[in-house]
Amino acid sequence: MTQPRRITAVLGPTNTGKTHYAIERMLAYRTGVIGLPLRLLAREVYDKIVAVRGPSVVALVTGEERIIPPRAQYWVCTVEAMPEGMATDFVAIDEIQLCADPERGHVFTDRLLRTRGLNETLFLGSDSMRGIIRALVPEADFLGRERMSQLVYGGSKKISRMQARSAIVSFSVENVYGIAELLKRQKGGAAVVMGALSPRTRNAQVELYQNGDVDFLVATDAIGMGLNLDINHVAFSATAKFDGRRMRSLMPHELGQIAGRAGRGMSHGSFGVTGEAAPLEDEVAQAIMEHRFAPVKKLIWRNPNLQFGQLDALIRSLEESPQDELLVKAREADDLGALKTLAAEAEPRARASDAASVRLLWDVCCVPDFRSISSAEHAALLGQIFAHLHERGELPEDWIARHIKHIDRPAGDIDTLSKRLAFIRTWTYVAQRKGWTKDDSHWRGTTRAVEDRLSDALHEALTQRFVDRRTSVLLRRLKQKEAMLAEVNENGEVTVEGEFVGRLEGFRFSQDKSAAGQEAKTLKAASLAALTPHFHLLADRFYNAPDTEIDFTEQGGLMWGNTAVGKLIRGADALKPTVKAFVDDEAGADVAEKVTRRLQHFIDRKIATAFEPLLNLSRDETLTGLARGFAFQMVEGLGILPRATVANDVKSLDQDARSALRKHGIRFGQFTIFLPLLLKPAPTRLRLVLWSLAQDLQEFPESPPAGLVTVPNMSAQPQGTDTMAGYRNAGTRAIRIDMLERLADMLRNEDSRGGFEAKADMLSITGMTLEQFADLMTGLGYKAEKGERVKVKAVDQALGAPQIEPTPETAQDSVENIPDEGIAPVAVEPEAAGEVPADIPAASETEALPGEAPDAALEAPEMEVFYSFTWAGNRGNARAARPARAEGDKPRGKGKPKGKPRGKPQGDKRGAQSYQSRPPKEKAIDPDNPFAAALMGLTKKD
Repeated sequence: MTQPRRITAVLGPTNTGKTHYAIERMLAYRTGVIGLPLRLLAREVYDKIVAVRGPSVVALVTGEERIIPPRAQYWVCTVEAMPEGMATDFVAIDEIQLCADPERGHVFTDRLLRTRGLNETLFLGSDSMRGIIRALVPEADFLGRERMSQLVYGGSKKISRMQARSAIVSFSVENVYGIAELLKRQKGGAAVVMGALSPRTRNAQVELYQNGDVDFLVATDAIGMGLNLDINHVAFSATAKFDGRRMRSLMPHELGQIAGRAGRGMSHGSFGVTGEAAPLEDEVAQAIMEHRFAPVKKLIWRNPNLQFGQLDALIRSLEESPQDELLVKAREADDLGALKTLAAEAEPRARASDAASVRLLWDVCCVPDFRSISSAEHAALLGQIFAHLHERGELPEDWIARHIKHIDRPAGDIDTLSKRLAFIRTWTYVAQRKGWTKDDSHWRGTTRAVEDRLSDALHEALTQRFVDRRTSVLLRRLKQKEAMLAEVNENGEVTVEGEFVGRLEGFRFSQDKSAAGQEAKTLKAASLAALTPHFHLLADRFYNAPDTEIDFTEQGGLMWGNTAVGKLIRGADALKPTVKAFVDDEAGADVAEKVTRRLQHFIDRKIATAFEPLLNLSRDETLTGLARGFAFQMVEGLGILPRATVANDVKSLDQDARSALRKHGIRFGQFTIFLPLLLKPAPTRLRLVLWSLAQDLQEFPESPPAGLVTVPNMSAQPQGTDTMAGYRNAGTRAIRIDMLERLADMLRNEDSRGGFEAKADMLSITGMTLEQFADLMTGLGYKAEKGERVKVKAVDQALGAPQIEPTPETAQDSVENIPDEGIAPVAVEPEAAGEVPADIPAASETEALPGEAPDAALEAPEMEVFYSFTWAGNRGNARAARPARAEGDKPRGKGKPKGKPRGKPQGDKRGAQSYQSRPPKEKAIDPDNPFAAALMGLTKKD
């Protein structure tokens, strides 16, 4: 006795496990067929069954894909591609409520009424189908399934505030792309799922979402057809769509089908609206939450009993109306429209002259219009296919190859690749038709390879346009809570897991400025998580770095190589500044403390080295009384004191105190009291920084370039800058204080009251022209009187002076015995000797004698500029303004000087001139002169 066929309608809302139940039931039998609404879903179910039973017994049949092993037992198909007349133990039809769909409903209705399994048949779908199934299939049993999780309405919400793991649904490609771009800017990106995508592209996009690369999905209503994704919230950006003929609002059961994708398994879900979509009405939202939808009253039907005897008979059979009042005739589909178009043409009608030709023409017209260009364009292509098949029995290979080659170009934007993918789907469908090509397997493989290449290119284009790959990678690793690998190259560029995130400047991380919104937050979290161990390693390396790798800037910054790692802060003492390390809080207190400690060690050693003479002075316990007090002032002045500011203290020092201070290198100059060793470039640079810190300056003055005797005046800088820089302002220039003291030594021998002119050695040590020197002297308190006079040529001077014949010995002595003052020595006039007679011929009447102008009437005398300098200070403040007497000078007598003043003779109108035939008497050597040792050495040679 045969077991009666069992027909069961498994009805219920989404997330009730209906598809999973059908798979289990099918695998309980030896053979079975399951029909699914989408090619994407068919591929998903196929992969699940293959994982359980292996690929050798599972077949996949869709319009564009056929995988049929020789011993196939289980067939996974789209509903349209289900093989007819195949006797299998089990049959299941998923989403049976699509019987009411205007476009595809007639196919599902046909399966409901005519497809049965030998042992069991399952119809899976919405509970709204219960009444009509009972009426049309009275032998069917019903099995109710309850939703495994709750579904709640969340109202309207902006996309910028959308929660993670959300799907935003739109019904046009343009809106899908626009929403995806917005999510990329605000949330790091989104995956895109549309029914037009190939399974390969769709699976790659879904994988982006499922593995956590992105937290958002933008999709069409394709996700409502059984795609199982981990979605927590579904948001409708619109509640109306174009159904192919007109714009219409979605019915509550259609909204419920899509909203039901939220909350999979035991996880609760929510749904709502976003963007310009109006909030759902309360009764609609309540119906979706309670899964209460209006029952389906009518099913779409098309006559399955087609008449192939004649072309017109076939058309009439397709347009036949149903007899049952529960069935409604389907509107004209694309295949019927194409058939009518070709039937109206002479050549196709002539070829369709018998039943076989009519059947062939109908098979050709069933090729879907994937390209969606126009019905006329689609019909024209079908006409060419029909002509080739009718004439040759197969499609010409060169003709197919030409069309495929034109499509096989995986380069272009998203729209271009989408169109090519739609075009290749047409040829993929054609290649799947048995007997239409000479080598079916070759063309199936060829079209599949092209589709795969285009699918990969489209996935890459979608990802590049709608996903910030950097953010997606970092988000996924953050969620995995695993240690992330951070790398820093020689330029400080930081990459985390291979993605550029910013730059590391010392111990401070500067995030990539191009990131914003959620992307910026993700970058910061990932970067700091990955850099934490790197901070500790970097701190250890910095702590052990030599001082030669660390330096300070003239603005008080602290550098490690080319990287700022801290800055100097004013301390309690000018010679004891503190440091502030530039360390991110996220690096940790241990790192900050280690960096701070290393920087403090560096600056302490730097000060100890550069200011060693000054520090030794401060620590000298043998200094007492006034000497100790003066030493304290020198330390406060960082080794330089203008003499005018401590004039009374200097007078109070006795010779023992001065001697004790001189042992530390202090020089008591006429203008400045200083430590010569601290005038070197390194101490000067550091002194300016320390002084600026002590003065709380916002911008620190820069130290002058090394080696310059004079620099531009520093009056525009804060008061005291010239002194700290080792210079003294004088006129438009500032002169280095040690060279000023050498100049002062020269000026002591001049008559500052009667007037004197600048000597060559004065100009030499200052490196100035006569005009510049005059300006300098004015700045030092002298009055410079400018005049002009006839220039006396060297030959005239030679003739006017006594002539002597020097011996080689005296000439050599006259050069070597000049003390080394740091200037070029000038030979003195040798002692006069007897004249040597010479045989000189007499001059002619026209010959000019030596010293005479060739033609006094024609040549004007050459003039020269000269300056006469006198002290400009008045009697009241002469002591304060005039240079003080340097250590070792003899005191001048009181009252008016006796005798005539030195300098400008009374009768000489040209100014002061002095000629002598022997070297001047050497003056006593100043022990504070920086060249004293060299001068004493030269003196001893004599």
